[in-house]
Amino acid sequence: MTRKFMMAAAAILLLFPVIVAAENAVIISQVIYSPSGTNSGGEAVELYNPLAFSVNISNWVVATETSLTDAMLPQGAMICGGCYYLVADANWSNAKDDAGWPNADYEEAITLANSDAGVALKDSNGTAMDAVGWGNPAGIGSGLFEGSPHSGSSAGNSLMRKTVNGSYADSSNNSGDFIDSAPNFRNSSSVSAAAKGGEIAVMIVVGGSAPVISSLAILVDDDSFITGNQIVPVPGNNRTVSIEATVHDSNGAPDIASVAIAFNGSVFAMSKKAEVNSTAAVYSASLNLSSSFPAGSYAAEPGGTYEISGDDSVSTVSNITLTNEGNVLLDFNIWATNFTSGSSLIEASRLRYAFNGNYNDASSAGVMSNSKVQKDINLKPGARTGLSLMLDVPMAASSGNYSGRISLVAVNG
Repeated sequence: MTRKFMMAAAAILLLFPVIVAAENAVIISQVIYSPSGTNSGGEAVELYNPLAFSVNISNWVVATETSLTDAMLPQGAMICGGCYYLVADANWSNAKDDAGWPNADYEEAITLANSDAGVALKDSNGTAMDAVGWGNPAGIGSGLFEGSPHSGSSAGNSLMRKTVNGSYADSSNNSGDFIDSAPNFRNSSSVSAAAKGGEIAVMIVVGGSAPVISSLAILVDDDSFITGNQIVPVPGNNRTVSIEATVHDSNGAPDIASVAIAFNGSVFAMSKKAEVNSTAAVYSASLNLSSSFPAGSYAAEPGGTYEISGDDSVSTVSNITLTNEGNVLLDFNIWATNFTSGSSLIEASRLRYAFNGNYNDASSAGVMSNSKVQKDINLKPGARTGLSLMLDVPMAASSGNYSGRISLVAVNG
């Protein structure tokens, strides 16, 4: 994984005034309710957090004309400051109009009507956070729009919230705040331009743990005086060979589906009239095990601990290096999203970090959080430091591809 960052304090600090926004809660930033392809799996609602801190959106609800609880966000769902969260219809990953759009952070069967309808976002207490409606207000359910509904988007387009001076418009009037636009979806791996610092995209591929062979025995030996197991073939007939193997998962999970055994050796076919002594074939048995993961991904097993090392050399491209290209001392704000795979997640707190490689140094190391944490690094102008990451995968983690993002913002030290 190659992640090299060149950070200039002056350039990054200039972004801070842009972050100021009028919104005071998580909002709906985009809705597609009439995809050009199928409505079943092609609809989505994009959320955005304009705040400077993370918000726990566990058990928040997406309400529609179909149901006041058309979708409920999973336990542990978080949306960090300046970040997005994409909720989509079941099978979005396969049915979305554009294969280049990001996968959803959460998929659940939702139904968005194409006319005189709306969608609302409510927190776990049922408090309305935001709503956007389209069509005739007389035909839209209560609480599913703000002000005047938008007239609606054309097929294949989405209703997208306007931006004004770098911030999303939020006048509580859908007809003025949204436009009919070509879609541009973002998920939790995306971040608004105002919140960007350095970003490390992380993919964790969790598979089953590697099997361990406890014992292996061939239960046939036709000549105990010769080393190995001797199996005498029967000319013109099959010979049954019994093999006993004990295999278990290194994490103790009972999920080994099958065991394949390959034989290597020579088989001698003997003629009854041959004037030679019978020669037994010597077989060796082995269990062929192999694993493969997509290029650029971070392979992990349940219950395992894995590290990506950091250093201060730009030549070691597989490690993470931070360089101060400015003219003042730098400290760093660091935070991360949870790592999600469909409705499954690995919490950000399973990831530890260390700017100097020492995970026990509280001033420069810690446990990752969804909220920004400032570390006193005092990185001098022109100097470099490494960022090391250590991931503890939960024993109960389901197999899948988990994606997330680690964010860094340099601040004046």
